[in-house]
Amino acid sequence: MRKLFISIVLFFQLGVVGATEWSYGKILKLRYQSNAILITQELAQNKLGCANFNYIYFPLNETVFSKNASAALLAAYTTQTPVSIGMISCNPYPVVGELWVNP
Repeated sequence: MRKLFISIVLFFQLGVVGATEWSYGKILKLRYQSNAILITQELAQNKLGCANFNYIYFPLNETVFSKNASAALLAAYTTQTPVSIGMISCNPYPVVGELWVNP
């Protein structure tokens, strides 16, 4: 299962705006809330200059992107597969706009 997961590059994108800044590394922690997942990522950088960079903010909703990407985040965390997180804005955390799961 792990080899299958790692051998496939998954790309998910919001239809609204492309990411302006990227962060790459393994996911260290996932904090689940009712409307969001807060991500702690190794080597993450605050390239957007957000007021709070303790987490990277992934909004949860009923879209296919949200459901698929949250499953991919959990799988990447479980297998310690690096991810590229594209950030689009601050709220005050950096907000996820795109997600690559890298083999």
